[in-house]
Amino acid sequence: MNVTIEEAGPCKKVLKFEISKETIESEFEKKTVEVCDTVELPGFRKGRAPRKLVEKRFGPQIKDEVKQSVVSGCYQKTLDEHKLNPVGDPKFGEIALEMGKPLTFDVTLEVWPSFEVNQYKGLPLKKKPAEVTEDDLQKALRDMAIRKAQLTVVKDGKVQKGDQVICDCTVEVDGNAVLKDEDIEIPVADGVAVAATIIPDLARKLDGSISGEEREFNIKLSQDFVNEEYRGKEAKLELMVKEIKRLILPDINEDFAKTLGFQSLEDLKSQMKKRIEIDKRDGSKTI
Repeated sequence: MNVTIEEAGPCKKVLKFEISKETIESEFEKKTVEVCDTVELPGFRKGRAPRKLVEKRFGPQIKDEVKQSVVSGCYQKTLDEHKLNPVGDPKFGEIALEMGKPLTFDVTLEVWPSFEVNQYKGLPLKKKPAEVTEDDLQKALRDMAIRKAQLTVVKDGKVQKGDQVICDCTVEVDGNAVLKDEDIEIPVADGVAVAATIIPDLARKLDGSISGEEREFNIKLSQDFVNEEYRGKEAKLELMVKEIKRLILPDINEDFAKTLGFQSLEDLKSQMKKRIEIDKRDGSKTI
């Protein structure tokens, strides 16, 4: 891995990465072996499907996993080695992975400013009042409910952003089906890949659909599409919604409190309030 760090402002840096093709090929080999060992394909026992068939069927997904793994690992390693402390979320440039070539990408991030402070030890700091508001308490309770939420099948409802749907997928080019896939699980969010192609407004295109409904729209197939012949071509994507799943939060009531090991809802609120007070006081002591 080669990385250069450029100053883009007083508190902004640009990390420029170049990952060798050998690293990419090694990670691709590792991920492919993992899939070959676990996948079940019609006509073959688990882990016995031919590698060429596995790569044809799962190649785009394997490449996506390789890209995510390599990018995430190299980015985190650079932060650790150079002791960088980002503020907020980093901005990743375009990341195009081509087998047989090095992977290059840029990351722009804000960092904390560096400055020197003399004679700071022993200085008293004014403590902030550790007041817990009703909004603080309700937010903490909702966060806890989110952690206990369950993905539930929606039988009569309509698709909305944040759902997950089970679909049959068909891709057509010039009226001919070039890909058919059944029972694929798709998060209803913008920027999700379907048929190895990013759909920027997927949530809007699926919004309001119901089980049994087909939605179709035009796309341009990516360079990662499984069939090389059709990469970069205009196509029609058809998605048949078969099942809708939604994250359902539990009601915050007496039963919810007891499932968490508290005697009552008031007991839960009391303990949560104490925890929030401690968190608010944290860091307010003399240095």
